[in-house]
Amino acid sequence: MIDTGIVSPVHFDFYLCSHTSRQGTSRPAHYHVVHMDQPLTPDVIYAMSYYFLHVYSRCARSVSLPAPAYYAHLVAFRAREHIKTVLQNANPQMEKFIMCQSVTKKLRGEMYFV
Repeated sequence: MIDTGIVSPVHFDFYLCSHTSRQGTSRPAHYHVVHMDQPLTPDVIYAMSYYFLHVYSRCARSVSLPAPAYYAHLVAFRAREHIKTVLQNANPQMEKFIMCQSVTKKLRGEMYFV
């Protein structure tokens, strides 16, 4: 059995294969539960993780990693671009850094990094 034989006997981790492959083999993702505030059953966590694989807005099919992980990657990339523009100036100051990080009112509350 996969969820008892090949995973850690001490930690809560599991494998999840979210999609079928068109050619070749599918690669399952290995998940580790680091901290859990709510006492959820493993089946609920499996289902939640599976549903997160189908809500990524850039893809009409399921993806291999949960959508929040993809969105975090996009936010980090956007933050790097914001910081890069400040560092290109000859004399970077904290006010310029804060101005560069601010998002216009039109884009606040929107996922403009998608």
